[in-house]
Amino acid sequence: MLIVMCSDAGLKSSQVAQNPKTVVSALMKLAGGSPSFAHELNVDAFLKQARSYDEATSSPLGWYLRNAQNRALSHPLPVMRAREIDRWSQSAQYKALVSKNRRFRRNRLKPSQQPLNMS
Repeated sequence: MLIVMCSDAGLKSSQVAQNPKTVVSALMKLAGGSPSFAHELNVDAFLKQARSYDEATSSPLGWYLRNAQNRALSHPLPVMRAREIDRWSQSAQYKALVSKNRRFRRNRLKPSQQPLNMS
């Protein structure tokens, strides 16, 4: 139950932030431990590692090793959480929610409060 709640929180955070890289960056910083290394973290490299995790575990041996590693954990590996956030941010459901939220915010603001469209 806790794993589902934490993963769900990550997915909801990416919806609130409307930028999945912001959530992945926070995951990296939490997993990294020392704040002195925060400037060395690379979100794109972490996402690349997250995406390649499926390839590395697609063989029967990789599947077995992944399950053996994860069995002892109380929470998913941060890279696996990043992978799920990345997947969800590419989904039609996520894009529809973000688009609906933007339309709602635009319609809710008074004309004087509308953000400037710089495009």
